[in-house]
Amino acid sequence: MGPIYIRVEGLNEWVRSLKAADRQLGVEVRRALNEAAEIVAREARPRYPRSSGKLQGSVKPRSTQREAGVQVGTPGRVPYAGWIDFGGTIRHHGSRHSHSTPHLIRRPVVRGGRYLYPAYSDRARDVENEARQALERMARRTGMW
Repeated sequence: MGPIYIRVEGLNEWVRSLKAADRQLGVEVRRALNEAAEIVAREARPRYPRSSGKLQGSVKPRSTQREAGVQVGTPGRVPYAGWIDFGGTIRHHGSRHSHSTPHLIRRPVVRGGRYLYPAYSDRARDVENEARQALERMARRTGMW
């Protein structure tokens, strides 16, 4: 399952302007966007089912200087994250269990997701406010505001 992203119109141009004013601000923009994404990650983590804790532990903010996102799962450690959230059919290989033949496991499909997207919907306003306030602080610091 890929991350969800929040797109801010005009952010690319704004980041270029900030970088021209202060080279360190690129790192700070990324940090600020990560803090905004952490709001969604914090809301989503407890919503996921907990067995070993790997799935909940894989809910992390992932941001660049231009995008804020939340990633759930990893191909190696938690490849089932998308299936848990959205449903579908997977082929289960039971080498660690009492059965040894592969079989299909079905989970009802939920188009909007069960956990991550609803967490974002519930906190979208907070994410927007956090990102705006952080970007405004940086703009004031550089004299752009």
